[in-house]
Amino acid sequence: KLPSIPIQFVKDTKETQKNNDAFANWFDENCEVDAGERVSRDAMVKASGMSKDKVIEGMTRLGFKFEKDLKGLGKNENGKYVKSRRNRRSVGNYHSRR
Repeated sequence: KLPSIPIQFVKDTKETQKNNDAFANWFDENCEVDAGERVSRDAMVKASGMSKDKVIEGMTRLGFKFEKDLKGLGKNENGKYVKSRRNRRSVGNYHSRR
């Protein structure tokens, strides 16, 4: 049987992963979490300068859930209703499971 992984090694690994997560670093530096607010996925893409896929992956990693039918964010430049993520906690207009 293999010995268990030392606690310090597990902590160091998590810290390294966090430091190498470009989206999480951008998010921590530029976003505020507010339970009463929402933000569209497209607004996060534009503000972060990252691809849609990177934003979706990053938000999912941070515990946010996408709700495609969420309304009330207005329309985009093409006249279509803006989509967002929503749940209990939010960032600007993005909501999370935390």
